[in-house]
Amino acid sequence: MNTPSQNESKRDRTLRSALCLAIFMLLMALAMPWVHQAYPDLGLPEEEFWARKKFAFKNANVLLLGDSRTYRGLAPAIISEQLPPETRILNFAFSGGGLNPEMYAVATERLSSNPEELRIIVLGITPLCFSPASEQNAHYHSIKTRWDHPAQTLFSTPKVLTRRLVSDYYQRFQADGWCASRKPHEDPDAMLKAFLRRGVEENRKVSTTLLDEAIVQTAQWRKDNVWVFGLVLPVPPAMQSFEEQSFAFSSTDFARRFEAAGGIWFDATYQNLMSYDGSHLRQDSAVQLSQRLGQFMAGELRKRWAAGDEQVSEAISNRLR
Repeated sequence: MNTPSQNESKRDRTLRSALCLAIFMLLMALAMPWVHQAYPDLGLPEEEFWARKKFAFKNANVLLLGDSRTYRGLAPAIISEQLPPETRILNFAFSGGGLNPEMYAVATERLSSNPEELRIIVLGITPLCFSPASEQNAHYHSIKTRWDHPAQTLFSTPKVLTRRLVSDYYQRFQADGWCASRKPHEDPDAMLKAFLRRGVEENRKVSTTLLDEAIVQTAQWRKDNVWVFGLVLPVPPAMQSFEEQSFAFSSTDFARRFEAAGGIWFDATYQNLMSYDGSHLRQDSAVQLSQRLGQFMAGELRKRWAAGDEQVSEAISNRLR
């Protein structure tokens, strides 16, 4: 049984802890303007980045789907420069992300329901996206915590600053779902060398069922007046050849079927781009690829409006740059 003095001691410790917490939060709140001025490209805490994707992304005009090559390789803010100013573009890709019925359904729910607005799905394709290894959408399901309280940002800021100071992996997590990435010591053959050492597991090879489901979903989206663009995220030529052979994936065959289902194919080449690890695009190359994709999307929509396609309204066409 606690004595009165012991109870009083516990209360004192609790009050001191609460006071220290309040002082810490106040200091962090006061320091935030300085932090963002000193580090204008600080980006979001990684945990907030993923929580926003899973729980807060909604009512989008354009959604980018795929895996880490997509969320590191396609920047919504850059793509939007070629589209109407009010276009809401979100990068909805996840690590090891799959292209499969579950993710198609989630993405459809996140699109704008207004038929007068642009509604576009962009499939950022890699062979792994169509493999059994990604079919469980493990990363998407692992995100459990919402990010809806200012205190979470206050407590995470020191961690973000520490990561910036000690890590040589530049990662800036943006509110629109893009992660600007680069490394000081680049090795464009790193991923290929890793695959050559360990081989390719059977469950990482492309599933024909998942390929077929992507084609069926593309046709369904088109029936629902949703435009569908597709591209294979570019990698160094040696990596591309290895993946097409070892993962049993033919981008040419898929593009043919995709276009027959009503999709619009963007032939994304590796020309003048750079990967820091042989799999993911460096920040400046991601910007360049995003510019190319945005220009292509705007051009295709203008072309279809000029040809009398009723799914591209005159108002939307006039706002395309």
